[in-house]
Amino acid sequence: MKAISICGPWWWYIMQGIKPVENRDWPSKYRGPLLIQVSQKILEADRVAAMDMAKRAGWTGRVPTPAELQDARGHIVGIVQMVDCVERHPSPFFTGRYGHVYAKPELFAKPIRCRGELNLFAVQDSLLPAGIGRPQSLPVERLDFSAALVGDTEPERRTFMGVDLAAKVEVDVSALRKSLASDPSQRRLF
Repeated sequence: MKAISICGPWWWYIMQGIKPVENRDWPSKYRGPLLIQVSQKILEADRVAAMDMAKRAGWTGRVPTPAELQDARGHIVGIVQMVDCVERHPSPFFTGRYGHVYAKPELFAKPIRCRGELNLFAVQDSLLPAGIGRPQSLPVERLDFSAALVGDTEPERRTFMGVDLAAKVEVDVSALRKSLASDPSQRRLF
């Protein structure tokens, strides 16, 4: 399976569904499932910049703690769907020459130790647990970037590059409570 290394704190915002685009200097024709590997590099300036961008995007939720960022280094933390590569994007997180557009982030309950590489790289199937294509899905707060789309006259059907930006996340709360009650270890990700 393909993977990409992402510095902290950017991976955290991607996996929370806040950052829909990853900035890169190179384009990619790849589309499909993509593992998110956290690189060893964490810069304080990036942490501050990410918090500022998240606020500009309307995020009012919690931000990652330094311990969360440190603990995830050198691990695959989840999977996304890479749905496009663009040169423009309405997200305040887009600052690069190219933006790899991600959808459907799924955070793994247990990170997988893995050394990162430059560009997209292959991860051996032997490193991945069975059922990796169906990771534990955790409810996350979603942002609606559709207001940034110019000329959209149908607010209930706003899409960008084929991704429904106004989609709502539905969670079966009773099933989630039952799952957490039966396995308390699922309450903490790291």
